[in-house]
Formats: sequence, C-alpha cells, structure tokens
Amino acid sequence: MYDKLVTVVLFFVYSWGLGYAVTRFAKPSKDFFERNIMRIGLGLGVLPILGVLLNLLHIAIDWRIIFFLSLAVPAYDFVRGSEPEGKDKKKKAGFLKNLRISPRIRLTKPSLYIALVALMFAFTFFMYLNGSFAAPWLENGDPWEYATTAKHIAMYRTFSKPADIYAAHYMEPYPMGYNIIMGVLHQTTQSINWTLKFFNSLLISLSLVFFYFFVRRFTRNKEKALIATFILTIIPCYKSHFIFSEVLAQMLFFPALYAIERLSEDKAWAFAAAFPIGAILITQWSTAGLFAFVFMPIYFLGRAIMNRDLQKWLLVAGLIGSLLALAYWGPMVAKYGWEGGVKPYGSSFADGSSEKFYKTGTEVYYSLADFVQAPIVNKIDNPTGLGPILFFLTVVSVVLIFLRYKTLFKSPWLVISLLWLLANAANVNGDRLPIAFNPHRGWSFLAIAVAIVAAQGMYMILTSRVVTKENAALVVALILVVALAYSSGYPKYRINTVPWPTHYFTSVEEIQGYMWLVNLPKNSRVTSLCKDDHKVIGMDMVSTAQWDPQMLEFKKQFMNYTGEQIYSVLKGKGYEYTIFDGSCTTSFGVDEANKKLDEIGQTRMFSLVHSTAGMVLLKVL
Repeated sequence: MYDKLVTVVLFFVYSWGLGYAVTRFAKPSKDFFERNIMRIGLGLGVLPILGVLLNLLHIAIDWRIIFFLSLAVPAYDFVRGSEPEGKDKKKKAGFLKNLRISPRIRLTKPSLYIALVALMFAFTFFMYLNGSFAAPWLENGDPWEYATTAKHIAMYRTFSKPADIYAAHYMEPYPMGYNIIMGVLHQTTQSINWTLKFFNSLLISLSLVFFYFFVRRFTRNKEKALIATFILTIIPCYKSHFIFSEVLAQMLFFPALYAIERLSEDKAWAFAAAFPIGAILITQWSTAGLFAFVFMPIYFLGRAIMNRDLQKWLLVAGLIGSLLALAYWGPMVAKYGWEGGVKPYGSSFADGSSEKFYKTGTEVYYSLADFVQAPIVNKIDNPTGLGPILFFLTVVSVVLIFLRYKTLFKSPWLVISLLWLLANAANVNGDRLPIAFNPHRGWSFLAIAVAIVAAQGMYMILTSRVVTKENAALVVALILVVALAYSSGYPKYRINTVPWPTHYFTSVEEIQGYMWLVNLPKNSRVTSLCKDDHKVIGMDMVSTAQWDPQMLEFKKQFMNYTGEQIYSVLKGKGYEYTIFDGSCTTSFGVDEANKKLDEIGQTRMFSLVHSTAGMVLLKVL
C-alpha cells in the first residue's frame, strides 16, 4: 500500500513540476486552480518527450532522474524567490510569485464551478476504478501486451530492444508515449496490474478537468464549459476504462488546445503547447492522425479566416511539436526502416493505396439507431451511442445555432465546433468513405464535439426569454440534467462497472489457473512453456522470455528437450516456477502434452504447486 501511495504522489510531482517548467516564461492564469491543474496536464505531455530524449541520449528512463528533472526548475525558482529582498529586488520574482498561493479560497461562482467539475472527476474516477478492479485479470487482449512493454521499461530503464525480436505488439517501433509513463510509474510499485488499472482510470478522469479549462478558454464562458464537461462525463461513447494508449493521446488534446488558446495572450505558450502536441504524435497513431489532420486544420482555418490572422505562433507550436516527435520516429525509421518502423502503424497515404488510415481489421457500418441509443451492452474498447435525450439535444442545438446565424459568424469557436462535429460524425461512418481515421474508435472524438455543441444549445435554452421570463432556468436545468444522466449516464455507468472478459486463454479453467498466480509473492520469476508470457507479467510475475533470444528459441523446441534439460534451462535463467497450460495441448495434442508433463514430473526436479483442468503450475526446485 505504501508503494502505491508514494507512486500517486510522484505522478503529480512529475507532471506538475514538468508543467511548471514549460510554462515558466508564459503568462500565467490568475486563477490558482486553473494555473496549477493545467500545469499537471501540460506536464503529462512533457513526460513522454522527456523519456524519448533520455533514451536517445542513452540515459536511463529512471524515476529518480525524472524526479530530479521535474523539480529542478521549481526548486531553482524557490531558491531565487527565497533570497532577501535587499540583495536584489529584481530577482525576487521566482517561485513564490509564480506559484501565487492564495491565503484563502473564496466561495465564488468560478470556484463553485470548479468544485462541481471536481465532483464529476471523483464520480468518473470511482466508476472507472470500480470497473477496472471488478476482475483480477486485464480485460480484453491489448492490456496484457501493454503490461509487457511497461514491465520492460521498468526493468531496463529503456524502451529499446534488438530489431529482430518482436517481444510485444506495443513495444518499439509502436509509439511509446503511454508505455513510458506506465513504465516509469511501475518502477516505484510492485504491481504492473495495479499500475495500469489505477493510472489508466486516473488519466481518463483527469481529461474531464483539462477539458473544462480548455472549453472555458475556448468559449470565454464558464457556464458553457461546465455544461460541456457534464455532457462529456455522461456521454456513453466518451471512453471506457479499457487500457489503451489512446487514453493518454486523447487526454493530451485538451492541454494542447488549452495552450494554443493562450497564444492570443502570450506567444510563449507556443513552447508549452509543443510538448503535448509532440506527445500525441508518439503515443497512438489514429489519435495522432485525427489531431493532425482533423482537429488542428479545422481549428487553424477557423481562427485564421474568421480572425484574419495567419496564426503563425500556432504553426510554430506545431513545428516544434513535430520536431520533438521526430526524436522518436527518426531513430525508429533508421532502426526498422519505413516498412518496419512507421508504415505498419500508419496509413498508406504515402503510396496512394485505398486502405483506411490505421484500420482495426473489421468494418462496421453504423445506422441512425447507433447514434440515438445508449445500449447497456456495448463495445469494450470504445462504446457507441449518445443516448436519446442527448442526441435530440444535439440536433436541437445545431438548429438553434443556425437560427442565430448572425451570432454564429461572430464566434470562431462555434464554427470550429460545428465543423469538428461534422468531421467526426463522418469519421465514425468512415468505413463508407475512402479515407478514415480508425472509425471504430472515432466515437470518443465525436463526443468532444457533441459536448461543446450540445452545451451551447443547452445554454441557449436556459438563457432564452421564455425560460428566463418565467424564472424557470433552474427547473429546466434540473430536468435536463436528470434526463441526460438517466438516458446516457446510467448506461455508461453500467457498462463501465461490470466485469469484462479477457482474451488469449484456451478455457475458463486455464484462466482460473493463471488467476491463482496472485497467491505467489509479487514479481516471482515465472514462465509458461507453451504460451507467451504477457499473461504471466500481467498477473504481477516477472519473465524476460519475451525478449530473451535463448528463451524464445527454447520455447519453440522444448518438446524435444528431456525433463532434465528443461530444468537446466529454467534454473539457469533464474525461473522459480513454470506453467504447463491448455496451449500445450492445442499446439502438440493431448497425448504428447501429457507425456511431456509426466516426463517433467518424473525428474523430481519440479514440484506441483497448483493445478486446474487447464493449467499446471510447477515449482523449479
């Protein structure tokens, strides 16, 4: 428990300290909460970039180094800010002025709104944690391979591996941003299973808070920002607790867009914006594609045309962010080549073929009902649907906005939001189009646009003459909130709090056997003879077999080894336990598998620890 608490504290120290550093020369917000919360968001964009730069320089991605670097600038400013005034008044600015800690917090409307956002965060975090820990396993298939990648970074303080070893789908050359953060956090915890579940849930929940501060700047309206955050909280298609790198990449949209919004006040925000932009580009491909080719071009053109401004500092931020991302992708192309390094995770735009950008392998054609409904049974990796009340509110909002078209063309943010809505609705239906950015996972990006547009419509309803004349704004607001919470929020809660299944097992009995591993001391050395060790690692054991060439070759040939030779290899590699499971019978047949298991047992070099009908756990004596 102690290690978990320390790691949570370190998470906020890393992110806040790095965010403080990149915003040091930018004009700070006068709002204490906004200033420091957004430092956390921006710092989460710095951490993956920092990991890449350390790796590039052959410096360990070690939590102690990151801890030191994250506190270096705040500590320097603290020392400067603590100097006696008489020594040099000009040097007094430093840390204390930059931090601006208020002696008391007044109950004002903005602080009340932040408190409500905090409640939404708390509710969401509880929901995702509850669902994530509803089962002992890692749900679906992808999280097992994230566990392997994060474990590798935690053990070796690097994400580099030999180019000829596959190890896991989410190891290099796959974008490393998410894995760097999880690998660093796992260095101070004993459990990779807990690290992934807890911090994945935390990242999703924090995205709501970052979204609020972005929309508050974007719309210049606190009420609209609050409504939009509520809608994003309850909309079913905005994120499940599924462990996937898209969680970090999409969360970074909001710190990046927030910093871009601040460019109108101070050009120094271009430097701060560059880090989350760069981090998005090294975290998850289809999310990077949506950001670079959908969200940002619409934002840029909307601002440039309607404000009659070239937005050159936005271009500067994008250029710096791209250069930071190149620190990862350049070495990947050099090491693996274009075909092996970038193209498998990207699109075929470069060669002009008709493949979709980052396809999932399955095509889904959605109907109107898929948008209207909020099903209780939904997809694990990306739920669908808005809910009937929210869908109706979104349609009404679009109509109301166009009825006041004179206001529309005076509000660049509104035009941008409508175009985001149109583009993302098209992307969700991208399997009907020649170009798309992973339509299956496009729903959560559609949710961003829906939240902003529907918030504008709800605000227009609540401030309309009919409602205000009757002093009915509060009653109407309560009715809408309850209706939205019931029709959209309840299905979302149900989906995210029930246990989800897992993949890559041959039977329920095999799953039960692997789940028993929690009874062993954490980080015991365990390997499966017939299966990859993603599941072993995901259940908080240690195996290096995924990247050990000798172990990889041994697993291919072990049926040709005698029982004594198997013992010799495992003992020589330091393994304490080995597993014989259903994959052995699938690969070699029941008779051959049982024969080999009997041979191993007769050596008396192994002892039975636990068994089910689908798995046998042996101790290497």
